[in-house]
Amino acid sequence: MDYASDYYYNAALVYGLQRTYKKGFYFSLAFGPGVFVNEFSTDMGILIGARLGWVVNGRKKR
Repeated sequence: MDYASDYYYNAALVYGLQRTYKKGFYFSLAFGPGVFVNEFSTDMGILIGARLGWVVNGRKKR
């Protein structure tokens, strides 16, 4: 049996791309080096994040 950690934190410097289109579709991609910490260890690695969504009222007009 493995013991699951009670907490898990990370901090990263990320660079990414974020877009919201006229009809409200939203996406973002981010990546960069990070530090990952739990109660057993501290590790370094690459953070990769992706999000998809829909903005209910659409994009704000400028």
